[in-house]
Amino acid sequence: MFRKCMACHRAGEGAKNLVGPVLNGIIGRAAEAAEGYAYSQLNKAAGENGLIGTEDLIVSYLQDPNDFLKKIPDGEGQGRTRNRFYRDGLQAGAGS
Repeated sequence: MFRKCMACHRAGEGAKNLVGPVLNGIIGRAAEAAEGYAYSQLNKAAGENGLIGTEDLIVSYLQDPNDFLKKIPDGEGQGRTRNRFYRDGLQAGAGS
């Protein structure tokens, strides 16, 4: 599985951003916190709204990143699904 990720990402000592951000520390990291990476508006909004990477959320994200990010709250409380992802991400991140 990780071979597919390596086409766009790097991880480990000395890793640099490519098409995608460095994956070091992704568990427990805010959604848009890889230094020096230009994130999409959806990723920026998710991070600004407090989404923290957990194993479960990352598995969901990988299935369809754009759909997943559209379900993250945008500060306007848009629906139960967005609120569930937001709450779960914050609670999992707080326990890290």
